[in-house]
Amino acid sequence: MSERPRALAAVPGAADRISYGIPTITLDGHYVVYFAAWKHHISVYPVPDGDEAFESEISPFRAAKGTLKFPLGKPIPHELIEKAATLLAERARQRGGY
Repeated sequence: MSERPRALAAVPGAADRISYGIPTITLDGHYVVYFAAWKHHISVYPVPDGDEAFESEISPFRAAKGTLKFPLGKPIPHELIEKAATLLAERARQRGGY
């Protein structure tokens, strides 16, 4: 595959690896976001803090405080997952560490 996965491409300088047995996007070797595929859904962890508009967008997918859950029977909102990955990467960069 010549194209990078969309969520990975949304985080400049990121890499991917398997951590805790699931795909993970990393920056400088530290995790930014995890993905897991289940029988009926895909999960994204953790959930970043965002503005009111972002919170409104993710609210239908929030399964727990730190989890977004996307049902496999419905279209996957790739742009929303990209936005979550970007926000998590920005938060990590602002902290100056991981």
